[in-house]
Amino acid sequence: MSKVEESRKNNLIDKDKYTNTKQTTLFNNHSNVISKQKVNDLVFEYIVSEMRPIITCEKSTFRKLILGLTQSNDETILPNRKQMLKQLTLNYNAYVLMLTDLIDKQNYICTIADIWSGNNKSCIGMTCHLIDSETYQRKSYHICKQIKGSHNYLNIAEVMTEITQNYGIHYSKITHTVTDNASNFGKSFRTFSIGLSVQSTSEVGDLNENSPDSDNSDFEINSMEIMDVEKFFINLEQKQLDLHDTDHSFYLPQHLKCCAHTLNLIATIDITKKITDTTYLQLSESTFKKLQFLEFNQ
Repeated sequence: MSKVEESRKNNLIDKDKYTNTKQTTLFNNHSNVISKQKVNDLVFEYIVSEMRPIITCEKSTFRKLILGLTQSNDETILPNRKQMLKQLTLNYNAYVLMLTDLIDKQNYICTIADIWSGNNKSCIGMTCHLIDSETYQRKSYHICKQIKGSHNYLNIAEVMTEITQNYGIHYSKITHTVTDNASNFGKSFRTFSIGLSVQSTSEVGDLNENSPDSDNSDFEINSMEIMDVEKFFINLEQKQLDLHDTDHSFYLPQHLKCCAHTLNLIATIDITKKITDTTYLQLSESTFKKLQFLEFNQ
């Protein structure tokens, strides 16, 4: 029995040695020092991705968080707002240069535009879609600019023209710009578009009969246009006027209304105005409520 007990004691001692060695090794792995550049890059990525103000990096709790995660007492590794602003400017200029050079090599691009507001500020967001001539893959790039004042058709035309000029996008490259059915977008393109105008032959729905007569708001024009496809695909380069020979202060390409948004308006507004059958309306309302419940609870 004495030999058995002695063997057990030896096994316990060996196990304790192995555990201590393993814990020491793990602790040493976590003691690696993170470089200042790595901290700067991670903090910058966080601020940009989460759209946080640059002053975030100088908040006392944020600085304490970074020091705790890096297990460091060296405050010199912490970035300040001047460093973040410098890096932001460099990255922005590099993005503009890259996108300008890429667009310059393209013959045709398509753009999408939309307006949104938040924190008492409004912005126009534009997405440029293009097809890579070598891989034939679609590539998309986002551009954003603040719009000051009301969302009227003049401000929209001015900001969109500034965006295209800043990125060297000549109007002849843009086949068309897609927007929602808001009346301010509609008037802006009707007034300043220098592309080939396509007249609608008929309208589906009668949703404008009670709508306010305002082209300076985000009110949605709830109608669908049927366009002449043959006219639409005429070579724009032969039909468009040269920018220098026009008197327009602003210029916009051809306009297309978002098909998905138009169908949404037909399904949610057109139907309720045109169909008066109470049985259908009750069944439709009940069905859509169930679908919305399923969608939001996935």
